[in-house]
Amino acid sequence: VKKATASNPSPKATTLTFSPSSISLNLSDKQSQEVTLTLGGDFSWGDKLYRKLGDSDVATVDWSSYESGAVFRPVITAKAAGDTTLTCSVVDNNTGQTVATATLKIAVTASTYTVRYDANGGKNAPTSQTKTARQALTLTSDCPEREGFTFAGWATSRNGSVQYQPGDSFTIDQDVTLYAIWEAENQVSLTLANDSFT
Repeated sequence: VKKATASNPSPKATTLTFSPSSISLNLSDKQSQEVTLTLGGDFSWGDKLYRKLGDSDVATVDWSSYESGAVFRPVITAKAAGDTTLTCSVVDNNTGQTVATATLKIAVTASTYTVRYDANGGKNAPTSQTKTARQALTLTSDCPEREGFTFAGWATSRNGSVQYQPGDSFTIDQDVTLYAIWEAENQVSLTLANDSFT
């Protein structure tokens, strides 16, 4: 009679998961976010964990946070608007084969600001423009009109000095109203007999 032998249970597959699987970051309101990377299943501590960021110009990753049980909590920080991915892979140290992969989708959006134009006593003020954070905006080339006055440029206050000209680069990250600054046109006085005309 043959003696029954117990079969060895097959090892669990190595798993690698991000939670969540995608994140959205805003350059101003939400510049960074912590995500959880859990390495599960049967694995050897000799196995290698490879980490690859698709575009380091869009975001950076800080891996300093680690907990027992193969749980990592990388902090993703936004750098510039765009999309990128963070891919992690576990490679078996003995065979060199990839045994698990996880991908985190990262979308970074830029805050926007409104540049408004006030004709400041004139008419036909240009349409407002939208400025993207950390990007220069070219001010409109359109100019308002005012009878008897010449448009001199734009200022950030109603009675201020000219700070910008049409087509200038605007780099300030904030909502702003630009006011038209006017210069009176030259007036000529004519005298005929006893009547004076301007």
